[in-house]
Amino acid sequence: MIEVKNLPDSLIYNDTRLAMFYQRPNYQVYGQKVIDTTALRMLTEIKEIFEANNTDYKVIINPTYNQKKLSLDDRQIIESLFGDRLYDYSGINFITQNYHNYSDNLHFRKHVARQILKWIYEDNAHTIPEGQTDFDKF
Repeated sequence: MIEVKNLPDSLIYNDTRLAMFYQRPNYQVYGQKVIDTTALRMLTEIKEIFEANNTDYKVIINPTYNQKKLSLDDRQIIESLFGDRLYDYSGINFITQNYHNYSDNLHFRKHVARQILKWIYEDNAHTIPEGQTDFDKF
């Protein structure tokens, strides 16, 4: 989908696209634990490669339309490996509440990506900053 500013909703969100945006629960749901021993080994190897190459990196958990928060078990594992390099924007928040922030129920739009990168690289915000209810103007 091409990102064009100021297009009316009727051109971006036709009936077929709107049907993708299903109703979500109004309470926080957590994702299932997905990091098993194989995944843990791979994450550990990734970290070792990054460190061996002096890589400057961030680990970002994206805001998904389904509003599931990263599983507490998985978050603990990722935090133990990557520490303050983890930036978690999952769960219920002002981004995930508004379907206009998504081109479909799997992909967020470019303005969301720009904002997240601004929070990470300019504000060092590991989650959505307190009191944030809208996007900064770019």
